[in-house]
Parts: sequence; structure tokens; C-alpha cells
Amino acid sequence: MKTKNFILNNIEDDEVILWQGKPCRTKLIKYVSKKFLVLKWIFCMFSISFGVKYFEYYNGVVSDTIRKVVTLVIIICGILLAIKPLYDSRKDAQNTFYILTNKRVIVRRKKGQCDVTTYMNLNRLKNICIEKNRSKTATVYFNDRKLQYNNFKNEDFDNAVFYNVKEYNAFEKAVSSFVDVSYVA
Repeated sequence: MKTKNFILNNIEDDEVILWQGKPCRTKLIKYVSKKFLVLKWIFCMFSISFGVKYFEYYNGVVSDTIRKVVTLVIIICGILLAIKPLYDSRKDAQNTFYILTNKRVIVRRKKGQCDVTTYMNLNRLKNICIEKNRSKTATVYFNDRKLQYNNFKNEDFDNAVFYNVKEYNAFEKAVSSFVDVSYVA
């Protein structure tokens, strides 16, 4: 229902929806940089080992209840830090919606309590590049670097890339009549 309301509120009367979809859930390694992920997991392992060492080191010095609570808090913080990227990648796929109309390309992302809507007029679009992913999805890149945000200034085109599109063949059919489509291996 939320998606239907979003479409009704953001599509102009003379616009026709040619294609709409959501991204497939991303693999974690594609979601964040590998270095950042490794650093997070190293920090997680450090905090868990610190919690265990704390529990062993303060044996007899601090009461058992305090030792157990502090150790538990440290270990829980480490585990939460490790699983947060997994949770974020799942939520991003659920909270993103793509629309292609006869006039615009629209990307809606819900981030926290606000909806961020990015759109680009198709009359400025010259070609589209589709990159096939190993996960049998594709990433669709738009060549124009100027986008319009509701409530924001023009930004880079990365915010309007369609990531992990499963029905990229249907997208290509919808758009190929008025713009050149190229594939990247």
C-alpha cells in the first residue's frame, strides 16, 4: 500500500509507468567495501576477546555479578557491530523502489524516518549502461550526472543507479525504444 501511495503522489497526470521494480537483496561484500567490513569484524573479535579476558582477569577482584554484566555488554556490543552490515543490506533492498516513466527515472529510498526521492528527466538521457552481475541481476547506470532531488540540490548520478535489478531484460525493452542501451561484461 505504501508503494502504491508513493506512486500516486509522485507520478504526474501525463506520465505513464513503463517499468517499476525493487532491487534484489545484495550480497554483503557488494554492499560495503571489503576493507571496512574486515576492520569491523576485526574490531568485533577484539571486543569479544576483550570481554572474555576481562571476565578472566577480574576473577576475585570484582563481584561475579558485575563481571558477568560487563562481559555480557562487551560481547553483545561486538556481536551487534558485526551483524549491522547484514541488517543494513537487507533493509536497503526492502526500502528502495525504482520507477521508469515516459518522462522520468525515479528512485525512492526510505532512510530512517524520511523518504529520499531522486529523479532524472529522460529528455536529458542519451544512453544507459547495463552491467550484468554474477548474481543474475544487473546494475543500470544513467550517463547524466545532473539529478534533481525533492528538497535537495543537484547531485551525482550514483544516487539514481538501479542496483541489483532482476528484471533487467524487461527494463531494457521498456527503455530501448527511446534511448541507446549498452552492456558491460
